[in-house]
Parts: sequence; C-alpha cells; structure tokens
Amino acid sequence: MVTIFGSGFGLYGYLPALIDGLHEQVCLPKKYLKALRARKDLSSLEGKIFWVKDEVEAIQCSDKVIVAVNPVRQFEVIRRCLSVGFTGHFFLEKPLAESPQKAVKLLDFLDASDAGYSIGYSFLYIDKLKASLADNYDTKHLLLNWEFMAHHFVKNLSNWKRYDTEGGGVLRFYGIHVIALLVESGYSGVVSSILTGEREEEPSRWEALFTHSKALDCRVIVDSRSKNSSFSLIGKGRIKPLIVTDPFELNNTKAEMSDRRFTALVNFISDVNRPVRQKKLYREINRIWCLVESRSAFKNSEESDL
Repeated sequence: MVTIFGSGFGLYGYLPALIDGLHEQVCLPKKYLKALRARKDLSSLEGKIFWVKDEVEAIQCSDKVIVAVNPVRQFEVIRRCLSVGFTGHFFLEKPLAESPQKAVKLLDFLDASDAGYSIGYSFLYIDKLKASLADNYDTKHLLLNWEFMAHHFVKNLSNWKRYDTEGGGVLRFYGIHVIALLVESGYSGVVSSILTGEREEEPSRWEALFTHSKALDCRVIVDSRSKNSSFSLIGKGRIKPLIVTDPFELNNTKAEMSDRRFTALVNFISDVNRPVRQKKLYREINRIWCLVESRSAFKNSEESDL
C-alpha cells in the first residue's frame, strides 16, 4: 500500500503513475478528496483509492510513502512518518532540502533511521538521455542546453519554485536534475558556475562547466525563462546530436497521460532494489551540488543586457 503527502504534484503526477502505471494500491486521507475532484483528468481515479480518516492512518497502513511537498517541509513530513512507526520506503522529491547543507543533514537523518529512501532526480530515469550522454565519451567538447519557460514565469506566480532560498530557482529546482545526470555519468569536477536573474533570490538562468575523469568536459546551460522550448546534447564532431523539444519526450510518454513525466515516475518508483548504490550516488550528487553552489557567481540580467 502507498500513501502520498502533497496535493499538487503528488496527485497529478504520482497518483496516475502509481495506479495506472504500476497498479499499486493507494490510500489517502479524506482531506485530499477536494483537490482530487478539482481535477477532471483525475476523476476516474477516485474510486480506485482506499480513503482513510487522516494522515496517521494512511501512514500506518502503508509500506511506501510518496513525499511530494516543498523542500522546506520535506524533513518535517519524514519525521512525522517515523514518529508513528513507519519503517518502509520513502520516495522523496528533489531538491531534498532548500540548500545542499540542509540536504546533508536530512541524508544523515535518513541513514540513521530504519526506513529506505529514493530521491526523484527524473533525468536518471530517462534511459535514452543517459545513453546519449554516454555516447559522447569520444569528444572533449559537449554542450547540454535546456531552454523552457517555467510555469511560475508564464503565470507570474510568486511560489516557492521561483525562489532560491526556498529550494526553487533555476539551479536548485531544475539544474539539480542535470547535476544528478552528470554525476551518475562520472562527472566529478566543477570549473565554474554563473547564475543570472532579475534578483539574486530568483535566478532564472544557470551556466556551468563540469569536468570528467576521462578529460571530457561538459558546458551546461539551463534557461528557465526562455521563449524557446528545447533540450539538446551536442558534442563536437558528433554525427547525431540529441535535439528535442522536451527531455521527457525521450521516454515516449503517451500524450493522453496527465503528466509528461509519467514514464520517468513509473521508472523511479520501480527502482528500489539498489539501496547501497543509491545512497553513495545521492551523497555524491549532494557533494557536487555543494561544489556548484560554492563556485556560483550571480549576474543581474538587466545589467547583463546593457
């Protein structure tokens, strides 16, 4: 049995992946009924859910917990679950905390508990993307360029995903996926990192240079306020560069699914059999995240345009 914390992405993202993708049994506290019924795309799932009185009852009847809340609240939710005797497996969202330093403390706390955990770095669950990156080991110049207009900029929302101090912003919310992908592929050095935005607390563009033990380097550009929608991985001299509108296209996600990350989420939830390897990987991702932040400089976008 699985339960979910979070009435946003927890419902429109994880719930279809659990029920339609993995045929898992899901129990939810009744307080989520209103949020579920507000989304027509999820209406068919209401009758497939085991509804319980409250969160405590949901935790106690589950061996898996999806934690899809903002980074500031994630530690609080984990503590609450453990306090009522949960010893199953947590599926956690990225970033793990609002800063890499706080993420280290949460990793320590989790490792000292009896529960297992996985962290949803979505790019690790797009096999074609990982394969394409591996194909570039024969070149010394690689560019990963990801451009899109984030929803909070499209709708001019003042939510946590916009602000660096709350675990949002282009690096902590979006760029962390790229860091995880590069770390798993063997990147271990950071030469430079530049953040750009109208204000330092809400950076919208990130550019960095990563190094690999085989002398491969990768230049990364993530622009979350771009008028273009494009994801590309291009190596010098490479015959077939990878160019798509959205990286999640590479998972061949069906258009009728409620969220384009459906397949990545199914793969993520299914991947719970490598706890030792995962823990080492998560520590290294966090180490490189710390390194990136320590070497980051900020440029005001208005000044950059002058």
